[in-house]
Amino acid sequence: MHLLKIPILLTFLTLLVTMGSTIGGQSGLLIAFTLTCGMNFGSYPWANELVGWSAWEEVA
Repeated sequence: MHLLKIPILLTFLTLLVTMGSTIGGQSGLLIAFTLTCGMNFGSYPWANELVGWSAWEEVA
């Protein structure tokens, strides 16, 4: 499952931009692109914690 997280996220973001273009035309594309960039740059400060939550497992 860990190997699928990034492709699933990128697919979701690509679909978001495509749907924004299809539904809203050029202004919808701009809004979807802005949301996508915001999601990418907004998650950057917490990237180390997200990786830590998914990769660290307690060894007994």
